[in-house]
Amino acid sequence: MKLFSTLPTIPELQEFDAAQRTQVIRRWIREVDQPWSGYLRHVGFLLLVSVPITSLPSLLVRGLTSVQPPHWLFAVTLPFALVLGNLLYIRFVLPRHRDVLHRVLQQRQRAL
Repeated sequence: MKLFSTLPTIPELQEFDAAQRTQVIRRWIREVDQPWSGYLRHVGFLLLVSVPITSLPSLLVRGLTSVQPPHWLFAVTLPFALVLGNLLYIRFVLPRHRDVLHRVLQQRQRAL
């Protein structure tokens, strides 16, 4: 899946093909976000990225002209901000939880 190609090269995942790698990464994200602290970290990161992206166009339109920014501007920028926030979360926050990846890989080996 192209979404997970934003992950840096992780040696633990090199032995899997694309479908298995995607399954392992999805399980890894689920395990990281499972406790409340992980869920709140993910939501907080999304808010940290999304709020400036969605409010910047409105601030620029309001600052450059005296015209009120259109109401649809927020609706247009929100999906872009959420996708970008998720990509950045996968790229920068997720690799810090390699211990969870090792646990997921051990559970996968036990199941096989």
